[in-house]
Amino acid sequence: MKRIASLLFALLVAFAAHADSITMEVSSHDATNQRLDVTLNATNDYTAFQMDLTLPEGLEVVTVNAATSLSAHLIQSTALSNGKVRILAYSNSNATLPQGSSLIFSLNLRGSVSQSVEFLMKNIRFSLASGTEAIFDNASCTLEVEPPTTYTLTYEVDGQVYSTEQVSAGTPLTPLAEPTREGHTFSGWSQIPATMPASDVTVTGSFSVNSYTLTYEVDGEVYHTEQVPYGTTLTPLAEPTRDGAYFSGWSQIPTTMPAHDVTISGNFSASAIKTVATQALQDAWFTIQGQRLADKPTRRGLYIHRGKKVWVR
Repeated sequence: MKRIASLLFALLVAFAAHADSITMEVSSHDATNQRLDVTLNATNDYTAFQMDLTLPEGLEVVTVNAATSLSAHLIQSTALSNGKVRILAYSNSNATLPQGSSLIFSLNLRGSVSQSVEFLMKNIRFSLASGTEAIFDNASCTLEVEPPTTYTLTYEVDGQVYSTEQVSAGTPLTPLAEPTREGHTFSGWSQIPATMPASDVTVTGSFSVNSYTLTYEVDGEVYHTEQVPYGTTLTPLAEPTRDGAYFSGWSQIPTTMPAHDVTISGNFSASAIKTVATQALQDAWFTIQGQRLADKPTRRGLYIHRGKKVWVR
C-alpha cells in the first residue's frame, strides 16, 4: 500500500483537468436499490484515480463494480466519516484508463429514498503514468423521486365509516380483522382487490341481529318456544290454568333477550279450592291445601277465600 500511496499522493506536479470531466448518473432505481454510474470523459492517459462520494442519509454502498475497461485495475471503497465513501482504483502494471467518454465504475446502493436526493463527488484526483496528478472539478447528480401517490381505502360497516387509510397504488391489500358485536353476526367484508389500484376503494360489511330460543316449561315439560331477536323486550306469557291446581308463576325472566337461549319455568300444585263448601263458609279463609284458618291471614301468601284464590300481601 505504501507504493500505491506514493503513486497517488506523493505527486510531483498537480494540475486542474479542465479539458476532462467526471459525470455521474443514476441509471436505475426502485424502492430500495439504486445504481450510480460514474463516467470519465478523458483526453489524457490516466492510470489511477481517487474520489470521495457523499451519500444521502439512509443509503449505503453494497458493491463497487469496475467497468470492463478497468480489467487491469484494482478498485475498492472505504467508508469515511460524515457519510462519505472513498473510491480508489490503481493498476500494478500502470495500465491506462480508457479515453473518450467511458464508464469506469458503478455503485450499487441500498436504502429507501422517499424524496429527491443529491449524490456529490469531491476530492477527485487522477494520476498520469508520469506521476502527475490531475484535480477534477466536483461532480454531482440528483435522483428525482416523486412521492408515491396514495389513495384512500375505506371500510364501512352498516353505512358508517369504520376505518380509513392511505395506501400507495400496487400495495398488497390484506382485509382488516372482522368487527364483532354482541348478539349479531357480521356479513364479512365485500370483495377487496389483491393490490391497491390507482383509485379510492371502499369495502363494506354489515351486521345482522341474531335470534335465540325462548322456552317456557311447565312441570318440566315444554309449554311454549319461540325465536326472539337479541335485545327484544320480553313480556312473560299469561300464566296457564288447570282445574284443581294453582300455578307457581313464571321464574325470573330477563328484561330483554340476551345473546343466548333462555328457559323460563313454572309448575302446578294441587289446590283444595273445590273441596271447600263455599256457600257454607263464605267468610272463611283456607290455606291453598284446604286447611281452615281462624281469621284472615296476616302472613303474605296465596289463600282461598269465597271459593277463589287470593294473594295476601
